[in-house]
Amino acid sequence: MTLVPQTVDAVSIPVIAAGGVADSRQMQAVLTGACGAQIGTALLAAEECPIHENYKEAVLKASGSDAPSSPEEFCRCTGASIKESDE
Repeated sequence: MTLVPQTVDAVSIPVIAAGGVADSRQMQAVLTGACGAQIGTALLAAEECPIHENYKEAVLKASGSDAPSSPEEFCRCTGASIKESDE
């Protein structure tokens, strides 16, 4: 969140902050400089979100240190696969 004000000062276009916005305090911090915020993970647990219940449960149980740090770890956590591109 500390980069938001610096980015706003450095550019002449609207800034939308993304990443790490999970509660009202973080949203308030973002909106002190940015024009808006993009949130995603925080909405995964919503009743309206059509993801599998096991994934919702994993999101709710996760802490800040549980975020995958590489594409390989993301795939291990979610069961996704990385496909090699055809060259």
